[in-house]
Amino acid sequence: MASPPCPHGIEETETTPLLRTRSTTSEPVSSWGREAKIMALWSAPLMLTQLLQRSITFASVFAVGRIGKVELGAVSVATLTTSMIGNTAIQGLANGLDTLTAQAYGSGQRHLVGLHTQRMVCFLLPCSIPLMVMWWNAEQALGYILPDHRTAELAGEYLRVMILRVPAFVLFECGKRFFQAQGIFYASTHVLVATAPLNALLMWLLVWHLGWGFIGAPVAIVITENLMALLLLLYAWLIDGSQCWGGFDRKALTNWGPMIRFAVPSMIMQCAEFAAEEAITIGTAQFGTSQLAAQSALVTIAQMIYIVPLGASTAASLRVANWIGAESVDGARIAARVAVQLGLALSLLIAVLLVSFRLYIPHLITEDAEVSDMLLRVMPIFVAFQLVDTMTSLSHGLLRGLGWQSVGGYMNLFGYYVVGLPISFAVAFGLGWQIYGMWVGLTIGLVTVCATEFWWIYRNDWNGAVSKAALRNKSS
Repeated sequence: MASPPCPHGIEETETTPLLRTRSTTSEPVSSWGREAKIMALWSAPLMLTQLLQRSITFASVFAVGRIGKVELGAVSVATLTTSMIGNTAIQGLANGLDTLTAQAYGSGQRHLVGLHTQRMVCFLLPCSIPLMVMWWNAEQALGYILPDHRTAELAGEYLRVMILRVPAFVLFECGKRFFQAQGIFYASTHVLVATAPLNALLMWLLVWHLGWGFIGAPVAIVITENLMALLLLLYAWLIDGSQCWGGFDRKALTNWGPMIRFAVPSMIMQCAEFAAEEAITIGTAQFGTSQLAAQSALVTIAQMIYIVPLGASTAASLRVANWIGAESVDGARIAARVAVQLGLALSLLIAVLLVSFRLYIPHLITEDAEVSDMLLRVMPIFVAFQLVDTMTSLSHGLLRGLGWQSVGGYMNLFGYYVVGLPISFAVAFGLGWQIYGMWVGLTIGLVTVCATEFWWIYRNDWNGAVSKAALRNKSS
């Protein structure tokens, strides 16, 4: 793809730093068309990566579900626990790298990409120890929540086995962002294209062919995810990505402050909506089995749809961070405008598809007439939720790219827990709107988050973000 010549006469591509040395005087330039093409090219593999990665866990539900109802209940509880108390927190913390590594790469300081990645790994591994302790003792805690003792026992066994995949999950999440910061998006995609089918084969082999039954599912996931981390390492060594690896550095054990200031708010942004959806699921359980089933179906649909804007959000975050690292406010603003327009296009596309297939979606999920009817009645507000959710995902990405995660963290807590959930429970129980009211409140909370984040992005000092990034890269 044609691009403006770089200051040193070297051809620039999407995977080269935008600013190679501090002595560069000419500011990098871009255009709407160039940024749109780059984000489109980046978003596709990011979406595919998310889909394949989630399929690894979902495969256990299908593999174990056919054994029996108790096993299906146990694997559903265990999968929810690994996602809510584990994956989401680790991924949220690792999102801090979206700012640090991409800004470092945009500034031309390649070695900082590897150094920031090492710091995050060194930070996340000890942070994972309390998580692993919780999983080891999960059976007792689940026994107080679940009425069936056997379900709690099986879920506890599942989680104890899954402890063995936590270090590999940390390495893969950090490694994935190490490649993404360099514009190498197909590294993790290629790894998952190889390992996702292998995971399905291992599920069948262990659960059914070798007769391991229930416990074969988590063993298959542990094998697959450890292999994923190993293959990603080999990709950097043998194929591409090692140019930003300066070797293991003792500096990785120091200067964690800036990283933590990005990682913790990034985790809050990642976890806030997920936890809010779980809260309304628990509330909806009070209205009966049918409404709980409908709520579970809606949350599942929402999480699957979210893969699409999440890919675009990550692409926007990385591209804006590249330009901020390159000290180009103009380039960052162009990329941000493209991201907003991309978000609008995706939100309209998702809404059109949901409306067009609203009569068919319930029948793909359930054969129960009452549950199908509830899904149809909630669908209008659910479509509105998806419209706003797509745009909020893009605002999250822009905040990460600019290094303003702390703002996003506060706004998410306010929008969901001060505005959204109180309205959800007030109208659901007080006005008798039940599941419909739950989604009305959640949508209002999401509108609050989206509006305040975009207001902050529009009104605040982008030159200040550039200055802070330059100082941070220098001090790192």
